[in-house]
Formats: sequence, structure tokens, C-alpha cells
Amino acid sequence: MKMKPPKMMESNFLEMINGKIAKGRNVDYLKQVLVDFDEYQFLFHDAFNLENSNKKVYTFRVHYTGKKPVWREIEVYGNQYFLELAEEIIFSMDWDNDHMHGFCLNKKGEVMFSKDSPFFYAPGWEDEPFPAYKTDEIKICHIDYEKYPKLGFIFDFGAGHQFTVEFKGTRDKNRDEYVDDFPVLVDQRGIAPEQYPDGGFEDQLSLDDLDDNCPLCRAIKDGDNSLDSLVAKFMQMEEEEKKKLPFKELG
Repeated sequence: MKMKPPKMMESNFLEMINGKIAKGRNVDYLKQVLVDFDEYQFLFHDAFNLENSNKKVYTFRVHYTGKKPVWREIEVYGNQYFLELAEEIIFSMDWDNDHMHGFCLNKKGEVMFSKDSPFFYAPGWEDEPFPAYKTDEIKICHIDYEKYPKLGFIFDFGAGHQFTVEFKGTRDKNRDEYVDDFPVLVDQRGIAPEQYPDGGFEDQLSLDDLDDNCPLCRAIKDGDNSLDSLVAKFMQMEEEEKKKLPFKELG
């Protein structure tokens, strides 16, 4: 039986954007957002293979690109989501899952991380001007691995831990295996780097590194470090950001 394509949570995005265009608000910018959204959807629809089996075990070799040779081989059940693969990658490196992640497509098989790479992100990601697929919406079996034998993976967009996720093949699930056994680490090579080299962000940053244009940074520089004050500054920044990107107004 042919699978259904992944469903993206769009809310009332198109209705809202077209409504603003009809009112003459930021017309050129919003029209470009719609063009980019159409291109994003086209790229992903081209990447899906709905004939794949969701009852196979898929094997990936995940190479850490910043330190060689460091790789992890992971098996994932076809009906599971990329969110589960992401979590297994992070845990296999003995890191805390305390930051956002994302996978990207690259048809050439050579992973290139750039603003033009079509990403699908961890749940909760809202930094795009249009709806984007999330890793709890796309299943392992959804991707056409003949077109995309290698995916990119980034964990922690600040630290920029980058990986190449190489598809190695599928196999049948054994009778003594359960879906809950997956994902599972089956082989590995190399020692993972520290999640936070040099002791973490606290040791890497000084007050001079903080941006004077950032209300939160200015409060820290001024010594106004009470929790209530910092939370208030953060909420102020969130409100200002919501005004810049139309999709964030969806809440």
C-alpha cells in the first residue's frame, strides 16, 4: 500500500500572507516568501519516495565532519521519524540533547551547509519566514535515498556540530527484534569531541563579545542580571522578532 506524504503544519500561513499582500503590506517581501515556500515544497516533494517500505530496518553511517575518523553506524526502523535518528546520533556522541538540530538535503551527495540547503528542523524551530518540515513529521522511509544517498545533519546551530548521514541499505527486521529496539547503535569508530570545547559557552565569551544592539546583552553588561529583569528583556526581544517574520505571528 502506497504511503501518504508527510504533512507539514502550515496553520493559516497562506491565508495570512495573501491577506497582507491584499492590504499592500510588505508586498515585494511577502511575494518572495511565497516563491521561496513553493520552491521549498517542490524540493521536498521531489525528495520523497512513497514506495519505500516502512517495515524495513534502515542503516546509516553517520560521519562527524569536524574530526576524522569519527563515525557511528545506526539502524532505524522505517516507520520511525528523523527525530528519533537525531536523538540517537546525539546520544551516540555522549552529548546532552539540549539544542536544536536539523537535516538538510543535497542531491549531489556532497553535503553543503548553506542558507540555500533545504532543511527540516527539530520541533519548535520557528526561524524561517515560512512553514518548514520538522523531524517529527518526516519518517525514515519517506526519503528517496537513490536521489539523496547522503544527508547533512547539524546539532547546535551555534556550535555547528556537522555530520554526513550516509544511507547504507535496508534489511528485514528479525523475528526476535521489536520496533522499540530501534534506533540502535550497531558500530562505531573514533572518540567523539567534547560537546562544548574549552569548558562551554561561559568560558568562550567575554562581556566584549556581547552585542550592544541586543537588549538582553546590554542588561548583562550593565550588571542587571536578576532573573526577572532578564526574562523581561527576553520577552521584549521575542515580541520584536515576531514583528519581523510574518510566520511567527501565527504563534
